[in-house]
Amino acid sequence: MNSLFIIIGLFLVIMGGLVWRFKLLALIGGYDEDYVKDKKGLAKWLGINYILMGLLVIINSVIGLIYDDIPEIITIAIFTGIIYFFISLITFGGRKYKRQ
Repeated sequence: MNSLFIIIGLFLVIMGGLVWRFKLLALIGGYDEDYVKDKKGLAKWLGINYILMGLLVIINSVIGLIYDDIPEIITIAIFTGIIYFFISLITFGGRKYKRQ
């Protein structure tokens, strides 16, 4: 399971880098250019948060691989918490870049 989480984390880091550096906001689900007032700011906000989310997922998974005595359910719960936290952060923090 930890190997799968590492792959997911790498995907998030790569996606975040593409969004942040190359402004590829079309990769983000639900993105509509008509409702965005600051495309560069939104790309930076989303990219950095995706990269941080991916790095935390990778760190969680590597710790789970190193310490075999940690139950897998703990790693899964932490993974779920990381995802929920960052989705909430991205959703509420990204509102300042969108038109009302």
